[in-house]
Amino acid sequence: MKIYFTSDTHGHYFPTDYMDKEKKAVGLLAMEHGRLKDENTLLMDAGDTLQGSPFAYYRQLDNDSKTAGIIASKLSYDYITLGNHDFNYGYDYLKNYVNNFSGKVICSNLEDLRGELKNVYPYYITEVEGKKIGIVGAVTDWVNVWEQEKNKEGYRINKVLESVKKAYENIKDCDYRICIYHGGMEFDINTFETVEKTDENVSGKMADIMDLDLILTGHQHRLIPYVKYKNTVMVQPGSHASKYLELDIDLDTKDVNVKVCDFTSDIYEDKWEEELKLESETQEKLDKKITTLDKSYLPEDRLSMAINGSSLADFINQIQLDASKADVSVVSFANEISGFSKDVTMREVLNTYKFSNTLKVFEIDVKTLKKAIEHNYEFVVFENGEFKINDRFINPKLELYNFDFFGGITFDIDLKSNDKKVSNIYLNSIKLDDSEILKIVMNSYRATGIAGFDMYKNLKLVKEINTEMTDIIIEYLKRMEN
Repeated sequence: MKIYFTSDTHGHYFPTDYMDKEKKAVGLLAMEHGRLKDENTLLMDAGDTLQGSPFAYYRQLDNDSKTAGIIASKLSYDYITLGNHDFNYGYDYLKNYVNNFSGKVICSNLEDLRGELKNVYPYYITEVEGKKIGIVGAVTDWVNVWEQEKNKEGYRINKVLESVKKAYENIKDCDYRICIYHGGMEFDINTFETVEKTDENVSGKMADIMDLDLILTGHQHRLIPYVKYKNTVMVQPGSHASKYLELDIDLDTKDVNVKVCDFTSDIYEDKWEEELKLESETQEKLDKKITTLDKSYLPEDRLSMAINGSSLADFINQIQLDASKADVSVVSFANEISGFSKDVTMREVLNTYKFSNTLKVFEIDVKTLKKAIEHNYEFVVFENGEFKINDRFINPKLELYNFDFFGGITFDIDLKSNDKKVSNIYLNSIKLDDSEILKIVMNSYRATGIAGFDMYKNLKLVKEINTEMTDIIIEYLKRMEN
């Protein structure tokens, strides 16, 4: 049996990374050149399809998730699960994606309260080479942590391990048992030591309690061609349609050989005429100038930005402060960003703020704010006379987005010390007492307390701004132009 496996493609279908207009050897549609599909071949994906590229952004503006379902169907995907970002735009948007997909969606912990999602199964049994192949699937239940309440109507995401175990009971007697899981590995893949203490990623725990032969993982954006944990093979194919995996499986011995495959930059243009038209429209919109700034706001390396500050972060924080009327603003950036040239375009906005986040404003006392800043600057370590990025933000995966830039205030911090103590915080050059109350604005992701920012979890909510941050930036820039 052969499996072609992708995950976390985030709307990257075409031979471009959208950072510029250059043709690149990426994009899901080019996978057709590298695979031969027959009755012994399955094509699978582990979710995060509907969000994450300029193409996906403009499809969402047009309320068009149907195109994603059609593309997956035309590529002949057999089985997919859903990713947390597939829930970013609510039930109806998800429904139009799922219901226009001709394959099967395997997601055991998705409970459809409205009953309008077609072809969604907790498990499925198929036959390949005369052997019964049992497939279960799941999405990380941290959807419940991250997703906005308005987007959680119509469905329920149940606990992963309980749901998969229940579904597994129906496939446990199959000849080969697979889980497609939008979640990753919580252990060090070399030592198998547990490195994640939460239940965001639970592949190891799955293998502990179920006799699964193969777990196709995602979510972490890691390229992991092969790990064998106990009796279970685990793989992860990277992200953004930059690689895919080809698995050759001997169903008698259960041996698995994995090949990491590259995309080409060529696609069958006749087959994708309608989709290429949409992509051409996307590229035209991306090159549209929004306004001319007084100067460019470009990123430096992230360590320098963390230590010395960033004019780009200051600019985005100013936009958040303008929108929220808060005292303090917090912003983070994706691992790879473009920044703004003087003649800022839509392409630069979408490549600088890549998240589908809204804003929340809270009350916070200065003492708690100090704790947040001290936790934040664990990002920076001082060893052997030089600064470097803390390894936990690099391994097992790159998490530069978990460092925040603070705006609206200044503060005194000793970055060479181990505890990163903040001695003073100033607002408008005035030193603040620990008991003083400020308003702080942050994105909806950070407001969950993710990445160890537990001090944010119980803050008093002042207001929510239910406009996506990307749109807030665009509106601010348009006001500057006017």
